[in-house]
Amino acid sequence: MVNDDGLIEIKCPNTTTHIETIVTGKPKYEYLLQMHGQMMCTGRNWCDFVSYDDRLPPNLAYYKIRIIKDDNLVNEIEQAVQAFIEKLKSEINKINQKAEATWQTTTSVTLPDASAN
Repeated sequence: MVNDDGLIEIKCPNTTTHIETIVTGKPKYEYLLQMHGQMMCTGRNWCDFVSYDDRLPPNLAYYKIRIIKDDNLVNEIEQAVQAFIEKLKSEINKINQKAEATWQTTTSVTLPDASAN
């Protein structure tokens, strides 16, 4: 954590990715998602992104840009997380139903009624 409202993310990517970051002036989308997730979890408002590649000359080896939290991207991440959770719940229910059906057909034991307690 940096000061009261920031973070730092340091990457040492391959040379191609490092140069792309310098040329475009922005990190890869997956890095933006990672930094926004960190900002969401910590309540921070910005993240200094550092890309470093010591295979390059000193004037190209270090690149830094400040990423400000983007509320639209935060909403997109939140929606994706909610969709994932719903899909996960559905898959768990399917697994439990199959397991219960298999268990009931291979044993003569009757399951207790959970609502009777």
